[in-house]
Amino acid sequence: MIVTLLLVLIAALSYALGCLNGSILVSRHMFGVDIRSMGSGNAGATNFFRSFGLRGLLEVLAVDIGKGVAATLLGGLLLGLAAPEEADLAYYREVGRVFAAFCCIMGHVFPATFGFRGGKGILCGVSCVFVMEYHAGIICLLVFALIVGTTRYVSLGSVLAALTVPVTALAQSFAPLSMGLLCLAVALVVLKHWQNIIRLINHRETKIDFRPDVSHKLDSEDF
Repeated sequence: MIVTLLLVLIAALSYALGCLNGSILVSRHMFGVDIRSMGSGNAGATNFFRSFGLRGLLEVLAVDIGKGVAATLLGGLLLGLAAPEEADLAYYREVGRVFAAFCCIMGHVFPATFGFRGGKGILCGVSCVFVMEYHAGIICLLVFALIVGTTRYVSLGSVLAALTVPVTALAQSFAPLSMGLLCLAVALVVLKHWQNIIRLINHRETKIDFRPDVSHKLDSEDF
């Protein structure tokens, strides 16, 4: 019974944290617009940078990374309280972290507070991964940096980086239940990129330009 109650609590808290979308919050409060009405329409850090540049980007990163770290740590601590013996503590904490990460990503992708239209879960997800298994986080970031650096396709780097996480977790002997939850989370992230994948196949995907798009400022009196 206690495990069920703790899982419900973890799910609720982690999902609520996930709903705190940095790109939406910062774009509304700092620029007075919703990031989803600009650029690609995605509520993520890449679209935020393309639309506004570096201003406000640090705040976006702080929110999305912070909520992933907080949710995953909280999940491990809470479910760890249900461990019947000291020998089971590592297992319960692992499952708690992965479950919290999945719920946090769900909140980021489908935020009830923002009409269930959120981001694609990359920034939030990688912060969760670092708490769950830092080796997986490092490999994930290295793959992302390598792919984006050589191809300038953020979507391709994101998908390939996400796919490395279950492989690394398996190599680190994650429990079957943890692996199942982790694969579901990765599948969700990949599915959110399905339009990008189609554009990549058709050679129509947009490459990242590290110079931000300021075209929306042309009519501004301050430009």
